[in-house]
Amino acid sequence: MQCRCRKIIIVRRIVDNMTDCTMREICRLLMTGLNLNAVRSELELPAAVFEMFIEEIKRLLFNAGLEIRGF
Repeated sequence: MQCRCRKIIIVRRIVDNMTDCTMREICRLLMTGLNLNAVRSELELPAAVFEMFIEEIKRLLFNAGLEIRGF
């Protein structure tokens, strides 16, 4: 349980430090439980642009020490 709480704190810190409002919105929607396709259709982003945002989010989380599975 402690490990999970620590990971949540790391993710929230990263999201709070994001300056791009689209990346913040993508993270917010993903944290509410939507899948990637639902988030992309909700924000009406082209696939290439959405993938660019997802790659940047993954890079930020990886640099913070979190392993991303299922993306």
